[in-house]
Amino acid sequence: MKRLLFLPFTAVLLPSALCAQSADADIERTLLAAPASLRVEATILELRPDGSTAVLRKGSNDLICWDNEGRPGQMAPFDIQCTAKANRPRLEQNHAFESAGGTVAEILARFERAEADGTRALSVWGSIYYHVYGDSAQDYRNHTVVAVPYATRDLGFPIARGPAMLWLMEAGTSGAHLMVSGR
Repeated sequence: MKRLLFLPFTAVLLPSALCAQSADADIERTLLAAPASLRVEATILELRPDGSTAVLRKGSNDLICWDNEGRPGQMAPFDIQCTAKANRPRLEQNHAFESAGGTVAEILARFERAEADGTRALSVWGSIYYHVYGDSAQDYRNHTVVAVPYATRDLGFPIARGPAMLWLMEAGTSGAHLMVSGR
């Protein structure tokens, strides 16, 4: 009799336990882009196929992290990013524009229209984007940038890549950022 009762409980509880393990693994994977000192309290976002976002885990510090898996323009099979919570509107706008579908030209046109009409969400000046990407969670590269919306060469940084230095990319646009070489 005890065995007969055990089977229904197992059938109900096992999928929940497996789902919880899977969610924990997804969260741990997503935290690989975060600096070690900020991981425990970071907020984890889910980017949904319909262009919306959801909070998978609410954190108490200023960092948000997300997995780009399946997102248009994804750089590699393993592709994770983190940044300041204040940059969430830009992330959500990017995700909505990309998820709306269409050709590459149509997606780029959405970004260009928002840039031209002043509705482009901006990153916070000086905020950092931590990005890891590669073939797997065991084989990835670090890519770190510092957001400096609308910065130009007047900022004093070179606009060409160089070893062991910062350089300005996308100068004069809402997406202007300092590339951190070698990260």
